[in-house]
Amino acid sequence: MVISKRKVLPKCGIYKITNIINNKCYVGSAVNLKKRWSDHRCSLNKNIHKNSHLQNSYNKYNKENFIFEIIEIVENKELLIEREQYYLNILKPEYNICQVAGNCLGIKRSAKVCLNISKRMKGKLSGDKHPLTHFTWEIVNEIRSIYKNDNYSYNELAKIYNVKKATIAHIIKNKTWIDHNYQYVCYTKLNRILLSSKIGEKIVKEIREEKNKNPDINIGELSIKYNISRSHIYRIWNNECWEKK
Repeated sequence: MVISKRKVLPKCGIYKITNIINNKCYVGSAVNLKKRWSDHRCSLNKNIHKNSHLQNSYNKYNKENFIFEIIEIVENKELLIEREQYYLNILKPEYNICQVAGNCLGIKRSAKVCLNISKRMKGKLSGDKHPLTHFTWEIVNEIRSIYKNDNYSYNELAKIYNVKKATIAHIIKNKTWIDHNYQYVCYTKLNRILLSSKIGEKIVKEIREEKNKNPDINIGELSIKYNISRSHIYRIWNNECWEKK
């Protein structure tokens, strides 16, 4: 992946990652563009990027066919979400799983964004007799993305989308609106810590395979190798987190 147009990245702004073979793209925003570009590149090269669409395409077309470019410099970071949403609306980037901006700051979506979602849903879901009939795939994917990326609970999402907690739980667990390409993961508190430390399923699988190959393996060596604590490795081995399906 190469940087387009600028040798020195500005601090804050909107960026685009483009596949020059098929012209499909990913749009995002960051308060630190240099770090965000480095994070994307590192995750993609390790095959642990959280965006499966972008990762699969990156694996297929190779890194030299992807360009990272800045499409707008934003001086005021409070405007990042608004400007990101603007480009999501006009570019309709194919690699963005969720077409709703709000995860660019690395924190939960703002109260204003959640309020706008809630207002949008109240008119559609009044009564809540058959809430799923009022949903669309766009809304379902939005719910799953917010749950995974923004650390919202079932109760919080139920309030935002004006539905019952069970409705949210069934969507997230893939019991309704079934998507065979979607994999439900129970994001317990520990799982969220692991995710935030960029530990993906591939690394978890490797840690378990190391144990199977050598039951007497030194856990200290694994801790250093994967840069995670010994207690996390114990929990992975004992299936206390990243539970096997």
